[in-house]
Amino acid sequence: MNDEIVFIGETRLDAKRAMLRYWARHQSDLGLSLEQFSAKCRLLADHRTIVYRASH
Repeated sequence: MNDEIVFIGETRLDAKRAMLRYWARHQSDLGLSLEQFSAKCRLLADHRTIVYRASH
């Protein structure tokens, strides 16, 4: 698995939806609850990009 995954949307909400879809599809591989996964995600200054860092 990548150390970093980027979710980009037209808006913050679109990016969050992409992040949630990814987590829902890969939660068993990730071995993380939604809360744990979200804690490793950061919204960038453009307010439409979320970055997940596995080693965060």
